[in-house]
Amino acid sequence: LRNYNQMNYTSDFVEDDINTQDIVNYTNTLVNSSIQQTWSRHHQTSLQFSYSDFDNRYDFTLNREGDDFTQGNTTFNRIRDWKAQWSHAFEINSNNHFMLGGEYNQKRVEFSYIEEDDTEEEVLEDTEGNFFSPFVQYTFSSERLSSIISWRSTYVREVEQYLHAPRFSLSYRLHKNLSLKGSMGRYNQFIGQVQSFYDNDLNINNNIWVLNVEENDEFLTSTKRSLGLFFQSSDWQVDIDLYQNETRGITTLTSSINRETFGDIFGTSMTKGLDLSISKNWDSWSIWANYTLSDQKLSIPDSELVEFDANAFQRHHLDIISTIKMGKWSFTSIAHFSSGLPYTIPGNIIEIDDGEELYYEIAIDNINTGRLPNIYRFDSGLGYRSDLSKQFEIEANFYLRNIFNRNNLFSRESILVEDDEAEGREILSIDKALLPLTPTFRLQINF
Repeated sequence: LRNYNQMNYTSDFVEDDINTQDIVNYTNTLVNSSIQQTWSRHHQTSLQFSYSDFDNRYDFTLNREGDDFTQGNTTFNRIRDWKAQWSHAFEINSNNHFMLGGEYNQKRVEFSYIEEDDTEEEVLEDTEGNFFSPFVQYTFSSERLSSIISWRSTYVREVEQYLHAPRFSLSYRLHKNLSLKGSMGRYNQFIGQVQSFYDNDLNINNNIWVLNVEENDEFLTSTKRSLGLFFQSSDWQVDIDLYQNETRGITTLTSSINRETFGDIFGTSMTKGLDLSISKNWDSWSIWANYTLSDQKLSIPDSELVEFDANAFQRHHLDIISTIKMGKWSFTSIAHFSSGLPYTIPGNIIEIDDGEELYYEIAIDNINTGRLPNIYRFDSGLGYRSDLSKQFEIEANFYLRNIFNRNNLFSRESILVEDDEAEGREILSIDKALLPLTPTFRLQINF
């Protein structure tokens, strides 16, 4: 499986005679195969092999008409992942199941950056990690109670260290239609997204992923807890969860934290929230609503920054999806609302003279104290599915995204540009919006 996507964002600032262009190219390749052997009713062995290759190229350009001023950069990020896994499942009896296995995983992450008019590319990351993970899992199930207990240990060859991840989940049926559920566990992740909080020395504007396997790196470790209720009848389904996720080892990048180095300061994220999902089915109509109320804070222990809102924090998030089916046709409508994303309000411009060079910075007092406008969007689509023959099936979909063409902002960045009226620099704020009214058509033939 291979897919390619390109996104092009253009912003014009008429008063300043400035325009910016963001071009993002994603390419993803995935190969997967598996083999299963059933030895008896109680024993089954599985082998799985997979390879994925993801690369992301981002080009940013800022132009000012009249004075030939151009500023820009290109970043490239590539992630390659090889994985081989063996597992054996054993059924002790109808209520008790046991599984054990092992996995070998190799990851390689490359990250490069080049400024406009530079002749050489600066390679900031080219890291490889090798991971060996034995795991065991015990499952118990009865008429009213089901539980899963598992343990996964990962040996990181580059630092000769084991990381352990115990997990537990439980579901107990209180009534024929109502169940109590809960879970807790630890999850280890070795590839993490760099969190950039303000104008940084590299001017990186898109998502960058790095592999943490060096001696002084912190591994990305999450501890998750949840407790909830689940109700289900013939046509109703209600799911409610309270959750808490604590993630340590988030790689950060911002000039206000660390001016000289890249990706060696780590933060901690704490997310608390409530998820509520309700769905109702009729003969030809179904409606589903999902609401999330959350709070997400990030702190950086090795800096003087106080706790602040995470970049992706949205207090409220609501989706309502309605689907009507009429024979081979289906009609879907989606209403979306979410709170605006946070951004950092720029302060004054600081002029710094180190004796050899005069340069400028934007002073900031607090991170992510500003809030973009709320996001509203309404989408609608028409689908058709039919059998062309016993071997072929055709599926066609026409979809309209953002029907009311709302200007939904997802980013507000502040950069320094040359001041036309005075020597020095001025602050330019750049707003980036989600897609406007966008029609899409997809035709798929299955055989």
